[in-house]
Amino acid sequence: MSTFGDLKTLVAQDLSRSDLTSQISAAVLSSIQDHSVERFYFNETRDFSISLTTGSSGIYAITPTSTIQEFIKIDWIRVQIGSQWTRLDRIDSDNMEEFKSATTTGQPSWWTYVADRLSFYPEPGSTYSARIAGHVRLVALSADADTNAWTNAAKDLIRYSALKRVLAFPVRNAEAALGAATMEAQQLDTLRRETDRRKRQGRMAAYYG
Repeated sequence: MSTFGDLKTLVAQDLSRSDLTSQISAAVLSSIQDHSVERFYFNETRDFSISLTTGSSGIYAITPTSTIQEFIKIDWIRVQIGSQWTRLDRIDSDNMEEFKSATTTGQPSWWTYVADRLSFYPEPGSTYSARIAGHVRLVALSADADTNAWTNAAKDLIRYSALKRVLAFPVRNAEAALGAATMEAQQLDTLRRETDRRKRQGRMAAYYG
């Protein structure tokens, strides 16, 4: 399993330089940050859990876990009602504000996400377990021993993206940076195709000639 330290070492070897440690580290983190805005098969979840409790005004922060920092896009939220997981309806923040002008407690039916907070209505009248699915940003790498999907499944994408950045600045080798950018684009295409392959449902569509 590749680590943050392994990835930085790989970039240093590509550069054939050992004096750009801080620049390489920053380039790796910036590359991950930029590519995180695209959804791949490894930066999404379907089972992020939160507890909806009383006395919260129906507003909750998404607390980071050891692996997930935040949601970039939420697909759906389901709440456990008895033995069933019920999918809630999403509404915009204006409608939520109108709803909340009159406090009502009970079983949550609607939700919205604004200012990094989840808001539910009606406000929970008891404790409910909720599951969230969507596109997530993984917790940033810090120690050399840290590892996640970016240092493994997307290792070569981040490798060439970071290499491109360092070659452009501070090395100032535009030709070599362009070569690294080409390799980055190839790796990005590979990950996109792999993501598409994993998401296919495997059903054949009828052909009408």
